[in-house]
Amino acid sequence: MHMSTGRIPRPAAGVALALAMVVAACNSAPGAGAPGGAPAGSAAGGSQPGGGTQPPATSVGAGGTVPAEMCPLVSGEDIAAIVDKDLAETRPGADAWCTWTFTERRPGALPGIDGTVIVRYEGDGITLDTAKSASPGGEDVSIGDRGYWTDDFSVLYVVKGAHVYAIQLILFDEAEPRLDMATQIAQLLLAKL
Repeated sequence: MHMSTGRIPRPAAGVALALAMVVAACNSAPGAGAPGGAPAGSAAGGSQPGGGTQPPATSVGAGGTVPAEMCPLVSGEDIAAIVDKDLAETRPGADAWCTWTFTERRPGALPGIDGTVIVRYEGDGITLDTAKSASPGGEDVSIGDRGYWTDDFSVLYVVKGAHVYAIQLILFDEAEPRLDMATQIAQLLLAKL
């Protein structure tokens, strides 16, 4: 007879945490943004007269200036090309988060969401060591000033200066090369920081 311990198995716990983070990110913004990165009607990253673009809004954190919004920094189309899926929605979130959802491109694929990518600033006081202690067993990655990948939550933490950014991929095909995809997205982000 099998008795339940009341604990969620480790793989299921990772999925549950990832889904909770997606729900929190989606619920933190009142509406969906426009496909392509910048929120609809947002001045951040928007067009200026004469065809130029406005730099993303910034805020000052303990370690210096950080972007106030992540959506204008990486385009949904660029991420869609990296994850090989169709962009369904771009949703800005509070506290420098951006969430992109995707649908499957394959002919005959079932309709519905097939993946989510979240890019976020981890906040003042968060260090790479903090991220490592939350998810031990990952691997150091050579990107930015320092990087750390954890398979537990499919998150690539990237340090630039005094700030830590996270790129999280929630994709439903286990065979997808998540670290490679996250690294490509991080390179796009770092180019704008």
